[in-house]
Amino acid sequence: MEMIISEISYSNIRKIKELKINFFNGNKFFRNTFIMMANGTGKTMSMDLIKGILDESANTWKPNKVKSFKPLNRDVDNGQFCLTVLFDNKKYKYFLDFDFVNNKSSIRTTVSAEVGGGIGKRRLPEELKDLFLPEFVQRFVFDGEQAKKVLDSGSTEAEEAIKYLYRLDELDKLLIENDALLQKYQQERDSGRGTDQSLKIHNTRKAECLKTIDFLTSELAKIEIALEENKKNKEEKSSLLDEINKKSKALDDAKNELLVKLSEIKSKVEISVYSILEISRKPYMVSTYFCDIMQSLGQNMKKLKLPKTISRGFFKELAAKDTCICGRELTEKERKVIIDNCENYLGEDQQGTLNKIKNSLTESIFSDNLNTEYDNLKHWIKEENKINNQLSKVLKDLEKSGGDEATNLRCDIDSLIAEIGRLESERKTIISKDDKDFGLNEKNNLAKAQKLLAELESKIAKATQTNIDLKRKLALDKYVSEILNTAKKKLKESIIVKANKKIAEIISDDIVEIEKIDKHIILKEKSGASEAQTLSVAYCYIGTLFEDSSLKFPFIIDSPVGKVDLEKRWVIADIIPKLFPQIISFVTSSEIRCFAEKFYKDDESNFITIEAGKGYADVKMTEGVEYFDEYQKKNPEESKNEF
Repeated sequence: MEMIISEISYSNIRKIKELKINFFNGNKFFRNTFIMMANGTGKTMSMDLIKGILDESANTWKPNKVKSFKPLNRDVDNGQFCLTVLFDNKKYKYFLDFDFVNNKSSIRTTVSAEVGGGIGKRRLPEELKDLFLPEFVQRFVFDGEQAKKVLDSGSTEAEEAIKYLYRLDELDKLLIENDALLQKYQQERDSGRGTDQSLKIHNTRKAECLKTIDFLTSELAKIEIALEENKKNKEEKSSLLDEINKKSKALDDAKNELLVKLSEIKSKVEISVYSILEISRKPYMVSTYFCDIMQSLGQNMKKLKLPKTISRGFFKELAAKDTCICGRELTEKERKVIIDNCENYLGEDQQGTLNKIKNSLTESIFSDNLNTEYDNLKHWIKEENKINNQLSKVLKDLEKSGGDEATNLRCDIDSLIAEIGRLESERKTIISKDDKDFGLNEKNNLAKAQKLLAELESKIAKATQTNIDLKRKLALDKYVSEILNTAKKKLKESIIVKANKKIAEIISDDIVEIEKIDKHIILKEKSGASEAQTLSVAYCYIGTLFEDSSLKFPFIIDSPVGKVDLEKRWVIADIIPKLFPQIISFVTSSEIRCFAEKFYKDDESNFITIEAGKGYADVKMTEGVEYFDEYQKKNPEESKNEF
């Protein structure tokens, strides 16, 4: 199936009174369309409107967002955006209606010659019915910033793209449905074995555990986003501060040298602290007094020949009595129960545990390692304080040299560092799998919460006689997970080979190769790439993902070359047309040179210029390469920021 954007139109949307953009030339569609929109005419807004219809998110837009589309220069009650799409030449017309009185938005659809359309409904061909999720749509309704995420170590974009474009998310859904099915069986097959009270307690704890897992997962996602934003902000402010500090090179060099030393010392402090904690977990290593007590206890257990199976004799004596130790009279029924159950107390597993304790106690040997580590820690803390004092002096000198601007930047950076530290600490607590960390529990750690959930599911399964169902569920989980992991591995291997072929054809002045995909793209023997290389790799990667699909999609992109140097733009211009059947690029005049101008002589390319009218006047649209080129020459430095 092939999807082609046929037409978009606007009516009373922000500064646009009436506007229609056609992507067809007679009976053929333009393979490349470049839409140059001046500031305030709606470049980024158009991307939002297209996404809002295709992923159906426009039906749930908040009143404030709906209000943001209302024209500021005239009073109207309604607005409309229309997107016409061909799916294998069958026309689907999507209307996004705005009610500016009640600040509501809704989608309706007409198909081919059909009349009307259900409000609040975005209809799709049957093959695509469950495909157009936000996570899928954003992979072909794209922007330059989204492209950079595939190489960003703080992003999972590269792996998420594989997941949604190859529908591996359906396997995740299967795991969820499998879990729901087990719960259904547990409810239906509850035969009453295991008391109602115990089942109620287990189910209540399971519900709480599931809420905790959902909460921790949600919090982790928020923390990841906040970390990315704060780190980016810190890098920007640090770059500004570095520029100021370069004016005082000697001080800056001294600062960097001290920071390296401080980092090394902090590592040694952490090692000493870890060693002290490890030693402190063994009481006999803390002092000779504790060691002597533990050895004495072990020897006494040997003398007394503990553990003994003393419980059997006790219960047999009890069964011979007329009354229980609680004072209640014993009948033959109670005596039989006591004799039958006496073997359940202090069995072989408990005896084995006590034997291990006895051996551990008698083998306790004291050493002076703890004092040695304390001395090491004192030494490194003293060194750390010394370096901090020196660093503080250098920073004060730098602060004086940089003035108020440097002072404010340092304050901002310190605040960001503190916030990043707090977020990373929270993130570590949630994702840690360290069993030796006693600060972790089922309420603050995902691994422990998931472990508790598995234990509770097992208990519920036993209580409701669904052990077999649980085993089947776990087996299916295992098979599906193996299929998912194998599919990901094979897809990644194939995608890397194909994408690297494209990259080698396009980036000829350097060796750039994808080494692996682990949440993000990792380049071979490179810690980073230029902006042009980053976009080239990203476009080759995304194009490869769509290449083997039986579904052909357009590629709608905002600011395809962004801030890429002029000499590198030819590279991007070579890539994009080879990857998708239809390209729609929203550009500013600053992106025309060495990019869009390469397509001036291409009959399959269309050029549209949209300018804002003066005062209440509507926007002006001009088609054709001549005016497009002329506008660029008159406005060569126009910013890409928009209203």
